[in-house]
Amino acid sequence: MKAPLSIFVVWHPKFVEGEKYANLIFSEFRRDVKDPLSRGMNVPVYFRFVNPLLAIPHADYEFCVVVALLDPNFMLDDHFVQFLQGLNNPRPAGLHIIPVAITRETLAIELGKANFARLYERDRKEDYLIGIIAHETARHLYQLPDASLATMTVPPPPLKLFISHAKADGLEIATRIKTFVENSLPLKTFFDANDIAIGYDFSEEIEHYIRDAVIIAVHTDMYSSREWCRREVLLAKENSRPIVVLNCFLNGESRSFPYMANVLTVHFQALDTDGCKDSPVWSRLITAVMKETLRLRYQKLWLDFILQPAGRLASTHISAYPPELVTVLKQPHSIKEFIYPDPPLGAEEVSLLQQFRPIKYLTPSEL
Repeated sequence: MKAPLSIFVVWHPKFVEGEKYANLIFSEFRRDVKDPLSRGMNVPVYFRFVNPLLAIPHADYEFCVVVALLDPNFMLDDHFVQFLQGLNNPRPAGLHIIPVAITRETLAIELGKANFARLYERDRKEDYLIGIIAHETARHLYQLPDASLATMTVPPPPLKLFISHAKADGLEIATRIKTFVENSLPLKTFFDANDIAIGYDFSEEIEHYIRDAVIIAVHTDMYSSREWCRREVLLAKENSRPIVVLNCFLNGESRSFPYMANVLTVHFQALDTDGCKDSPVWSRLITAVMKETLRLRYQKLWLDFILQPAGRLASTHISAYPPELVTVLKQPHSIKEFIYPDPPLGAEEVSLLQQFRPIKYLTPSEL
């Protein structure tokens, strides 16, 4: 069994900003270079920038991403161009190249029919770079282990984004998120009843869409009071879907919805930007959503990988989220362990869970 994922960053040594972008990618997907002891996503990230370039051991991983930072120095160096073209012709199964055009001129590099990420067009370059790497990686990883990347004949579909909101006070924010996403990233969005074909069952269509979508919950004052908003969160939890809560409180709420815990929450500061532009508010939000989506999928595949040799999967539930009652009580009686990513829960939470399901709750560091 192969490790699930690795990321390789390739740039020319004369590209002054190359190391900055490479360290950014390392910090976002592996571990913060400024705080090495912090917990990160922990995806293996490697650099290639010294001539002659070392080979990329893509066969050691189920999926390998090569991020090529293409500046004029790269374009004018035959060794670097031939290295990249060699990876692409023919491209091995399980290898994906993300060519990043630092300048318009580098679009002239011959790389088959590959579509380039055009960094030179973006104001929020760092957010865009991390967001596009996370999206392109996650859309492939969600095909595993059900489908082999080696046998895929067409690219996997873009990720679907479900924008859950209360129309009473969340419509404007949700509309701006939808507009920004459609203008910025290759994501498919589900917004409201207008996205459901006429004549089809509303509740069935929403449930069907949530099963394979990424959910942004626009948590306004009225959100928790709406039955459909609560149902959408529970459906996402039951289907182990990525959830990011956008905290948009103005005054607060009379009763919080208890099942919106255990997920990434992003604070929304103010509606002071135009939603259709590359604004910092929406750019940071969607980058956080893409990173969280990749993190959850990678953590699940990584836990499967490290537990497979131990032969304990039959009686173990593996989750990318920490355990909570809404997920624990749905586990079959044959489950004896609930394994989730570090850090471990506190003793008080584990004690409460064991009152209802007296099984082991463990993280990799506790195994």
